[in-house]
Amino acid sequence: MPLSDFAVATLLAWQLRQAEEREAAQEAWQTQGHVFTMEDGQPLDPSYVTRLFQRLSKGSGEALPPLTFHGLRHITRR
Repeated sequence: MPLSDFAVATLLAWQLRQAEEREAAQEAWQTQGHVFTMEDGQPLDPSYVTRLFQRLSKGSGEALPPLTFHGLRHITRR
């Protein structure tokens, strides 16, 4: 799937942030090969992601229709 320049830049910025977190965590860092992790390298807990998405979508006002994080996969670009 081709990525936009914005998506590539965002992923590169995330990679830099994750390197900083890895350095700060030192021995506590757990490398498991995940792109998105907690601050210690552990995979994101699905319930954490769901709660975070709910909080962010409520904060968007009317910008997003009511949906779940899992429901995002059904959204089509128009």
